[in-house]
Amino acid sequence: MLVSLFLLNINSIAAIENKLPAFTELSKSEQDSMRHYFEIYLQYLDRQPALSESMAQKMIALGDETSDETLLAFGYLNSGVALTNMHNYSEASMNLSLAIEKYKKLNLERELAHAHNMKSLVFKSQSKFDDATSLVQEALRIYQSLSDKQGISDCLHYLGGIAWQQGKNTEALKYYQQALELRKQYSNWGDMAATLKNLALVYIDLAEYTQSKDHLNRALDIYKINYDTLNIANTLNLIGSAYWRNNQYDKALDYYKQAYALRMLYGNPEELAKSTENIANAYKNLGKTDSAHVYYVLSLDAYKALGYPEQTASIYNKLGSLYLGINDFSTAFNFYNDALSLKSSAGNSTVFIETYKNIGNIYSSAGMYQKALDVYLNALEMEKNIGNDIKVAYTLDLIGSLYKNSKDYTKALEYYNQSLQLSKTAGNKKQTSINLNNIGSLYLEQKNYEKALSYYNQSLKIGEELNDKWRIANQLNNIGNIHIERKEMASAKEHFSKALALNKEIKNRFGEALCARKLGEIYLLQNNLSQALGLFESSLKIGVELNHKILQQYAYENLYKYYEKTGDSKNALKNYVKFSQINIQLLEENNNKHFYELQLRNEIEKREQSLAWYEKELQTAKEQIAMLQQASEAKSKRLVWVYILLGAMAITLFGFKLFNRKKK
Repeated sequence: MLVSLFLLNINSIAAIENKLPAFTELSKSEQDSMRHYFEIYLQYLDRQPALSESMAQKMIALGDETSDETLLAFGYLNSGVALTNMHNYSEASMNLSLAIEKYKKLNLERELAHAHNMKSLVFKSQSKFDDATSLVQEALRIYQSLSDKQGISDCLHYLGGIAWQQGKNTEALKYYQQALELRKQYSNWGDMAATLKNLALVYIDLAEYTQSKDHLNRALDIYKINYDTLNIANTLNLIGSAYWRNNQYDKALDYYKQAYALRMLYGNPEELAKSTENIANAYKNLGKTDSAHVYYVLSLDAYKALGYPEQTASIYNKLGSLYLGINDFSTAFNFYNDALSLKSSAGNSTVFIETYKNIGNIYSSAGMYQKALDVYLNALEMEKNIGNDIKVAYTLDLIGSLYKNSKDYTKALEYYNQSLQLSKTAGNKKQTSINLNNIGSLYLEQKNYEKALSYYNQSLKIGEELNDKWRIANQLNNIGNIHIERKEMASAKEHFSKALALNKEIKNRFGEALCARKLGEIYLLQNNLSQALGLFESSLKIGVELNHKILQQYAYENLYKYYEKTGDSKNALKNYVKFSQINIQLLEENNNKHFYELQLRNEIEKREQSLAWYEKELQTAKEQIAMLQQASEAKSKRLVWVYILLGAMAITLFGFKLFNRKKK
């Protein structure tokens, strides 16, 4: 996310005068120059931060020329903010440190506090959450001593951001709500809208979508009143994300495209890249692979042009997953190779870990569970060190599913429970519901229907609290299955009927076909033949529309049983033949599945050297994170960073040369 130093309307002369220090020691012409530099700086900070940084350098040069320490500090501060927006964190940190040092000497406490907050954003971007928190806490202490309510609200806002990025949603919510109350009284409209948007992000993570959309619409109204087109686009994009997270991909796509259209007119290249990435994500979830590929490539090209290795690597990851989903393993591997090389050079551990989990997914797809487990456990250790509770909970759940697939139910339950407890602590209701569902499925697989039913009902309750109709329909279906196993047909019929109505409402065609078929089977058992026929025909129609052979297989089998029961031998035979034909096709596809698995194993063997390199780099990254942790505790960060960076550079250069040689 771009850093906005000033959230006021940047075209307002009053805003410039209000935020530009007086610099009374400068001559009239020098003051005019400063005002000109600062006006351009503000105008392009979000759109073209490199241009803003060049203006900050002019401020620094003028400060040197006039020996004005206050101006130098101001120039270094603005340079640091622009460099943060450019993702040049090392130089940003250096310049902000210079600003902090000068403000301390000048005894300018309010400016010092602001510089602390700006440097905290650099640390937050690098996932150095303890360092970021310490800086904001120091700024908060200064603002409290000055009784500066606006400054206090800024600190609470930044603390909310640090907590949110670690997945600590309950804590983030508390800070943002406190910041909002203060900003209503003491801050400008831009600050208040920014906090409303960030509160919405927390509510999205908590799966409280009504709350998130309410906050986003309040922010949107503020931006519309003030003709802030850039933030109108950003807010439309976030509303799209709220729908996307709630599995409403058509609505998400609509809002993403509205945001994209505005950004084409007024946005910066980075925001355009984000828009095309989001549109691609929506198309992927809608099953439109070709459209997803087109927009991912647009986003990839934009991030490359911007020189953003971290974001470029993330798109390579998504393209790899896209091709893995259609069994094009060679292309998927190539994209993961590209991602990893960029991530290791970018040195961002949080993004770096995702590539390794993707490699773990490849191992898992090939049935190589031990290798997948080794990768997941290493990733888990790194995420724990970084302190991202949401990522840790997700990875614990991933490991639980891996054990479940390998039939080690005791271990699966152990990891599912760890994930469940962490999700509850973090206040992440959506992940909690997923955890409960997975534990229910684990017990169902072991035919422990009582426990399975208990966990499914708990997951259903959360789905109802969140008004998550997809999750409600899924749990109603799961509960119906248990009632069928227990021969409780009245309860099964009740749950499948509710699930069918919900699936129709949310246009989940697969879920609709599934529930129609199961209801039809119950009616057939109860000799309610007319009801059964209509449901089987409905399920078949959807199966044909979706080209889903398993839905078609069950539908033809049930229609055969129906016609046999009614004595219509001609139609019974006709449907039995179609059932047999589909069955043969599915057997062929199953053989192809084994072929794909063998193909994947062969691909892994061909890439063994590359994967060995991945694993070596993963170990290096783990050691780097451990060193950073120790360095933070020992309060000797600067010296340790020098050794880590030199070591990382040497390892990366050696590994990358070796990798390129192997590729050749």
